[in-house]
Amino acid sequence: MSGVLRQTALALQKCLSGFDASADADAASDLDELLAPIFVIGAPRTGSTLLFQAVLQHYHVAYISNLMALMPRWMLRVCSARRRCCSGYRSSPRQSRFGYVSGLCAPNEAGAVLRHWFGFPADAPHVDRVRATVATIARLARAPLFVKNQVNTTRVDALLSIFPAARLLFLTRDPVFTAQSLIMSRRVLSTDDRQWWSVAPSGYETVLEREPLYQVLWQVDRLEELALAACLAHPQQALVVTYEALCEQTASTLTGIGQAFQLQATGIDAPPLDSANRVRLPADEWERLNALHAHHFASNARERAYRRYAIRVIG
Repeated sequence: MSGVLRQTALALQKCLSGFDASADADAASDLDELLAPIFVIGAPRTGSTLLFQAVLQHYHVAYISNLMALMPRWMLRVCSARRRCCSGYRSSPRQSRFGYVSGLCAPNEAGAVLRHWFGFPADAPHVDRVRATVATIARLARAPLFVKNQVNTTRVDALLSIFPAARLLFLTRDPVFTAQSLIMSRRVLSTDDRQWWSVAPSGYETVLEREPLYQVLWQVDRLEELALAACLAHPQQALVVTYEALCEQTASTLTGIGQAFQLQATGIDAPPLDSANRVRLPADEWERLNALHAHHFASNARERAYRRYAIRVIG
C-alpha cells in the first residue's frame, strides 16, 4: 500500500472508530434487567454463529450489524435511523465463513468494537460510555443486546463488572468434533497446522510445542472450563446449551432459551438445523485425535458434564 493510501485508510479508520456521541448517558442507569445484554461464551467452532442467527430470527433481540461494526462512531445513529440494522434480522440461518454473515444489516461478531469496549480495566474512563452505548441500543431496539464473540469467554469478569446483570449463554459441543473443526479451520486459513487460530486462552504458549491435534483439544478444554467456571459463579444469570440439542431439538431448545432469558418471540417458526458432527479428517488423524482426547482430556469433559447441572441446561 502506498504512503498516501495508507494515510487515507488510517484517517478513515480514525474517523469511523470510537464512541457514538448520541449515546444516552441516562439510559444505563435506567436499564431494566430484562434488557441486560446476553453474551454467548464457549469455544469457537461450536455452532455459535448458527445459534446467533437462529436466536435473531426467532426472538426480538438487538445485535451489532455489519454496518454498525464498520462505523462505531455512528452505530447508534444507524440503529436509530434504520432499526432493521440493529434488531430486524429475520433471515433463516445460512452459511457463514468463520463467523462472518454477509449483508449490511446481518449480525457481526464485532471483534474490533468489543476489543475497544472490553480490552481495558473495568475502571477505565470509557466504561460509562460502553454502558451508555449498550443501553441506548437496547432502548432503541426495545430488546436486550445479544453478543456472539467467543473471545468474551476470556473476559467474563470484565463483562460482568461493567454489566452486573448480564446474562451468559454457554454453548458447548462434543469436544472431539469441535477440535476437528478447529484443526480444519487452521488448514483453510494457513498452510501450517501449527499456526494458532481464534481465541488464545491464557497459557496457550505452553502447548505450542505439542502436536497440532493436541493444541486444538487443549484449546477447547481450556475455553470450556473458563466458560463453565463463569456460569457456576453466576448460576442465576447463566444457561448452558448443547450444539447437539440445538440441531436435533431446535424448536424446544430455542423455546428454552427464550424462557430462560424472558425473550419476546417474533412468531417465526424455528428453522431446521443440520448438525455438522461428521468425521471429516482422514481415518488415521481421527483415530489420533480421539486417542489424545481419551488420554488427556476426556476426564475433564466428563467432570464438566456433571458440574454443569448446577446451572440451567438444555441438552
